[in-house]
Amino acid sequence: MQGGAAAGLVLAVVPGSGLLFALMLCAGIAGGYAARLVRVPRVIGFLLGGVALRYLLHAVLVEEGDAEAKAALAASAGPLRAVSDLALGMILFTIGSVFEWTKLRTGGRALWRQSLAEMATVATFVTIACAAAAWWTLSAAGGKEKIVLAVLLGIAAVATAPAATLFVLQEYEAKGDVTNRILGLVGLNNIFCIVAFYLVFLLLALLGAVRTEPVAASAHWTAMALTTAGSVLLGLLLGLLLSWLYGRLALTETLLLFFASFLLLGAGEPWLWKHQGVSYNFLLAALVSGAVFANVAVDATRLWESLRAIGTPIFAGFFVLAGYNLHLEELRHMGILGGGYVLARTGGKVLG
Repeated sequence: MQGGAAAGLVLAVVPGSGLLFALMLCAGIAGGYAARLVRVPRVIGFLLGGVALRYLLHAVLVEEGDAEAKAALAASAGPLRAVSDLALGMILFTIGSVFEWTKLRTGGRALWRQSLAEMATVATFVTIACAAAAWWTLSAAGGKEKIVLAVLLGIAAVATAPAATLFVLQEYEAKGDVTNRILGLVGLNNIFCIVAFYLVFLLLALLGAVRTEPVAASAHWTAMALTTAGSVLLGLLLGLLLSWLYGRLALTETLLLFFASFLLLGAGEPWLWKHQGVSYNFLLAALVSGAVFANVAVDATRLWESLRAIGTPIFAGFFVLAGYNLHLEELRHMGILGGGYVLARTGGKVLG
């Protein structure tokens, strides 16, 4: 009886989503201040603040082996996905603005060359390193499975974290050609990763290297084409609509419309897949809509400045939430394969 009463008491004091997010913002303030003291980017402080909050809540509210309390804490963080959707939408939309035609006309070729060099270097380094590590450590897996794992990890390594990159650049108020080049590389890298991963996965499935449900080959290619083209088309239409409304609405109303669009994009993707069996890529659609808006909207400076000012607390909540959901205890399972991936990806990014 005492154990049941104690468990009920613990579950009763598990913070709800609103209180949990308030605690996350407080953790973000503390982490950001600590990061400023040691002169590192605030994003590190936000992430570590989220990690510290997670361990603190588990230490206070969750007894060892109490799966029910752990589940309650995890459930309270679930509704906060809207914060991540909003932050990612704003980030990818902002990065999309780099693909303005006037900027691409002057530095587009150099951007493509540098992006291709970086992507090829990273993918090659990671694929070779992971293949060697898998051959050394995954003795139970067959040779085909090891190669497939290495190839997919090599493609995934091409992606660059858009949130951290943009936040650090904004924190230090970086502007100019180099900043635009960095954001352009981030955008191209992520577009390539999204499309290439899906494409290579389908090729491996058709070759029998990856097990999938028994569906006709044409259905796989149709699904990929619809998802990719649909995401681009959705971003194009959204960018045109936002550009048209931007010239006709007050700035406050435009910002509300932008937030609603990002939240709808983020929440609509899993809903469509669950209920209609179709989907799109939220990140690709947001990126394309930002590029369209940058090229079509008239005098968009006010909006970019407003998004930058409003985005700071949203980004802070996003990074604290990411740190809160980070399971550091799982790092010990990385082994040689994980270590090889990190080292090879770092070397590829630097040399590329």
